[in-house]
Parts: sequence; structure tokens; C-alpha cells
Amino acid sequence: MESKDEAILLNKLIYYGFMYSSYLMRQMEKAMPKAAYPSINKTDIENFIISVPAIEDQNKALTEIEQLEASITEAQSILNGAAARKQAVIKQHL
Repeated sequence: MESKDEAILLNKLIYYGFMYSSYLMRQMEKAMPKAAYPSINKTDIENFIISVPAIEDQNKALTEIEQLEASITEAQSILNGAAARKQAVIKQHL
């Protein structure tokens, strides 16, 4: 889903809202039929209520999120490298 006007609502904020907002998740669950393959349609999505902070706050939030994602990626890289180094030490000494 894309914003009709990114001067008001940023696309990335929509993404994070749909991925992580419990409020939006409840709206999606309510819109889904109780069928074997639950789904929602475009009209349902267009009628969801989304919190729209000021554009400056959206940019600030996205900057913080991107910094945290970079920290997570770096930490995962360190952890993955530690596991390989641990295996090398075990192989060398055992």
C-alpha cells in the first residue's frame, strides 16, 4: 500500500504500521472473514484508521528506526562471526 501524498504520510510509516501496529492488526482481523483462507480486500484496507503524526515526527521516527535496524544488523553480524570463531576454537583445541 502506498500513500496518496507522502507530504502527509510516508510510505515506510505505512509499512511499519501494518507490520507492527496492534491497532491495525485488530482492524485487519475484524475485516477478515472466518473462511478457510481468510483475506481482506482493497476496500477494507482503504477504510482502516491509521494514526498520522506530523511529517517531522514521521521522519524522526523513521530515522530512529533505520538507526536501530543498522544496529541490529551489526549485532547479528557480530553474533554470526562469534559462532564461527567458537567452532574454530573448539575444532583447534578439541
